[in-house]
Amino acid sequence: MMETWWDCLLVSPRASRAAYGVLKCVCFCWLRVWLTLASSDPPAALAPPARELQPEAIFGTQVLIFSAVAFCLICRLPVLWEGRRYPAALAGTASQSAGDATR
Repeated sequence: MMETWWDCLLVSPRASRAAYGVLKCVCFCWLRVWLTLASSDPPAALAPPARELQPEAIFGTQVLIFSAVAFCLICRLPVLWEGRRYPAALAGTASQSAGDATR
């Protein structure tokens, strides 16, 4: 299915898939930690130094989420682009077999 150079560059290398997997794992684990800390019984359960770092942690969380989404979209765009012709081919095949069945 991969026919173009940018297809093979972004989708097929193991390093690309591994980087995406690691980024997604770190993102989900960090979001779970952040959710646990944010929903703790007293919201100020963080130690004072951690409370001072809260704006940086929020910014870091947003950067991590944006990075994971951007990496997903960039690396999966070639797959969607190359696969755009398959539904049309299937529709053409279905209409031909429906025409054959009416004969």
